Amino acid sequence: MRDGFDLKRFICIYGKKIVPAVILWIFAGAAVFFLTDICRMLLFHSDTTFRSDVMYHIIFDTEEAEETKLYYNDYTWNDVLDSDMIAGVAAQKLSLSKEEVAASTHIPTMSDIRLIHVYADADNAEGAEKIQNAIGEALSAFGTDTDGFVSIEKWDEKAVEQVKANPYYSRWCISGAAVGLIFGVLFILWKYSCDDGIYLEDDTERLAGIMTAGVVFSDKTVSSGSKDNIESVVKDKKTALYISSSDKDSKADELIGEIAADIEKTDINNSDAVIIAIPYGMSSATVRREIKDLKLQGKEVAVAIIYSADKITYKTYYLTI
Repeated sequence: MRDGFDLKRFICIYGKKIVPAVILWIFAGAAVFFLTDICRMLLFHSDTTFRSDVMYHIIFDTEEAEETKLYYNDYTWNDVLDSDMIAGVAAQKLSLSKEEVAASTHIPTMSDIRLIHVYADADNAEGAEKIQNAIGEALSAFGTDTDGFVSIEKWDEKAVEQVKANPYYSRWCISGAAVGLIFGVLFILWKYSCDDGIYLEDDTERLAGIMTAGVVFSDKTVSSGSKDNIESVVKDKKTALYISSSDKDSKADELIGEIAADIEKTDINNSDAVIIAIPYGMSSATVRREIKDLKLQGKEVAVAIIYSADKITYKTYYLTI
């Protein structure tokens, strides 16, 4: 894992990966939430529901109107509807439990304290109508017998309709996209923090403890000063080029070309010093292990060459090649 956070390095190395990765996460999040809403509709709203909608008109006792209106309001009417005085009375008429009636009825938000809508839901139109009629009778008796009221009468009645739950596909997709964006950014940051790959000259010294003499790009061009650096290393020394053993399909010889012309390609056992060729992006842990193995064999690892490097990344970071 990396120590510290180099924003410039992060942008240079992961800049091309961020946009497609985050877009992928956004679409993945939107897709998951979209499917979740579909499952919600199938699991919780697949049953057919019929609703009876009746508006009742409340006439308050003028002497106690203000006090009654303070108690019977938008926040308390549903509790009253679920009580023994309403749901309990209606349940007796329907041969149902009070809880069943309470679960089947509710009052939506009131816009006028004198008018209340009562919704009665059932799995068939006849059942919804029966529950509504029983509630209407109970409300009528409640209005007559309760202090503060003169009467509660049926004001308007709509035909029983089939109720369909509304899917919220767009909302769920937007929420999923937002969650995907967050997770995508966190994933990229986590991946970067765990990436110990060698991409830049500074990486070899910071992560592998060895300086870089030159960089060979994937188009076979080399960074400025590479040849001079190599020549100064191999001068008066029998130097061998060591290509990482973990790079199975190595094209190091082809890519390095002239930069390694002065380096002997004989067995490193016959050399005084070794220049290690590191493929772009190789794990620094692997490089450190191979350097350790070379040192255990009594070889001096002089410098490193990074090959197959990305020229755009290099130029963006160092502002030169």
